[in-house]
Amino acid sequence: SRQQLVIFGGSIGFGKRLTIPDDWFQWYLTGGYQNYNLNNFGSIFSFANGRSNNLAFTNSLVRDSRNGNPIFPEGGSKFGITVRFTPPYSAFSNRDYSQETDQEKFRWVEYHKWKFTSEWYTPLLSSASGESKKLVLFTKVGMGYLGNYDNTLGDSPFERFYLGGSAL
Repeated sequence: SRQQLVIFGGSIGFGKRLTIPDDWFQWYLTGGYQNYNLNNFGSIFSFANGRSNNLAFTNSLVRDSRNGNPIFPEGGSKFGITVRFTPPYSAFSNRDYSQETDQEKFRWVEYHKWKFTSEWYTPLLSSASGESKKLVLFTKVGMGYLGNYDNTLGDSPFERFYLGGSAL
């Protein structure tokens, strides 16, 4: 009756501040691996027992012009687009996914995931001395898309979008 989910992984990345089109742009490239080990953990994923592997690459472009304290910015904005993808394993295989269980299908997870996020920090009121802004309106918008390479395989049980944040 014990439920268990163990995630083991690591990543390595490279980032660079860009000067074109302006000094606020940053580019990141990351490669990572995760191993999911599920034991009677059927409440979120399409299978409850087994292992799954996720080898993914992430490419991000961000424009960050926030000013002031990085935890509580007093103005500026941040925009980002991120593409995360795995190799299309199904393209190199003749497997009949319709005859396999979800645990067999997703031994190696495959997907492509697109995300766009934007944040604006609008100062509303300043302190009487004018030293620092005290009231800031924070507006945030985000959109995402999770796709697959093979419709017979279906969507990945991992890396999904969940209303309100992460399911984990």
